Amino acid sequence: MESGPLGAGAQTNAVNTFTANQNLDGGLRIKGPDPYSDMARYGGYFNATPPTTTASCTNASTSVTLAAALDYQDASKFPGTNVGNGIVLYQCGAATGLTTPPAPAVAPFGVTGGATTYNYKYVAEDFSGGLTAASAQGSTTTGAATLGTNTVNLSSVVWNSTLNGEQVYSCSGNCNIQVNAPIRIDGFTNNRFNGNYTVIAQTSTTFTVYSPSPVTPAVTSESAAATVKLLACNILTMAANSLAGIETGGDSVLRYWVYRNNVLAFVVQSHDPYYEDCGVNMDNTRIPSYVPSSPGSAVNKYLATTIVSRAARQLSELAGRDESQPFLYSCVRQPRQCAVQCHHRFLQYESLKHRNLASCRRNHQPAMGRYYRRNPIQGRPDEWCWIFPARECS
Repeated sequence: MESGPLGAGAQTNAVNTFTANQNLDGGLRIKGPDPYSDMARYGGYFNATPPTTTASCTNASTSVTLAAALDYQDASKFPGTNVGNGIVLYQCGAATGLTTPPAPAVAPFGVTGGATTYNYKYVAEDFSGGLTAASAQGSTTTGAATLGTNTVNLSSVVWNSTLNGEQVYSCSGNCNIQVNAPIRIDGFTNNRFNGNYTVIAQTSTTFTVYSPSPVTPAVTSESAAATVKLLACNILTMAANSLAGIETGGDSVLRYWVYRNNVLAFVVQSHDPYYEDCGVNMDNTRIPSYVPSSPGSAVNKYLATTIVSRAARQLSELAGRDESQPFLYSCVRQPRQCAVQCHHRFLQYESLKHRNLASCRRNHQPAMGRYYRRNPIQGRPDEWCWIFPARECS
């Protein structure tokens, strides 16, 4: 039951007081603020598998042509908000301000005596998905044949009292184990000789680990067919001052994408570009689509914006362009008479040979579109920066 101010029945443009329970057999979207604000009333999009397509972008244009229309909604679907669905257009933004990184230094670690070549290139990414061109190549020609876990066969071990206890292991052939490498030993009958250790010394056929004991162990040697496992890695580094040379154009480094032998392999944190490549590749399902699978040229930032209007396969008047990009709203039929280019961030003015701003302003009220009024440009006190969307000046 309801008693509305204009008579029986709920009034859509006035406050209604309900004195009985109400049954809602359809969806309810509340604009808020009480009891909450539903994003769907402000252009929010909800889909467990958001649709994707390809787009054609033109620098400084506010319209984008799609390969498929899909179900994107424009501002007309959300009255009072002036915005439609949010949308991300990869590679449609400004160029990154980052400088191409230097080549990384590459040093094998863990396994010695290798003869395999590994090449690495770094690509820096900024916080808006902009990528630099690939760095020059950093290489080693003495890498292990296989990165990751390597196994070496052992034949015997002897404990001695040096430094309160050391164990010297003999390999069945060449050990090829680097000092300071962490290792895992298994296969000896006496468990004292098995376990996790760090190599403190080595020869071509032996290596030594620290194994202290307050007294001489009951068993000080053993011959057995045991094994030692260790990781073969390549250590990648850049000079300490490299970051300052990369962040020279106003952008900051989010991360580095690293290509091993010209194939995208993994990602490295931004401000500490040290990485131990032990042969583990990044899950490719977690790599953004705008990151190329092989190193190449720079990639523009993504454009995250909202849809104002749309045609069958065209999104028009994309709001919120990157501030480093100039806006250019041009008339469809009279581009020379009704176009003013204004930089969104700085007070710059580009004069055109033919202007008829008064006519545009008179025939197309600001309420129908958008315009920006800036401080008068020096030397042009009576001229202002007006922006007329294409659909308003046609």
